[in-house]
Amino acid sequence: MELFAIPWIVAFGLVVWWASVWGRSVFWAVVGSLLLTPLVWGIVLLIMGPDREAMG
Repeated sequence: MELFAIPWIVAFGLVVWWASVWGRSVFWAVVGSLLLTPLVWGIVLLIMGPDREAMG
C-alpha cells in the first residue's frame, strides 16, 4: 500500500514546485499536477509492473 502513496507525494511536490514557478497562480499549479500525475503513475507502473505481477 505504501507504493500507492508515492505518486501522490510526488504530485504534491510538483504542485509546490509548479506554484513556485507560476507565482500565485494556484489554478496552473492544480492543472499542472493533474497533467503530471498520470505521467508519474505511468512511470511507477512501468518500473513496478514486473514486481507487481510477481507479487500476484
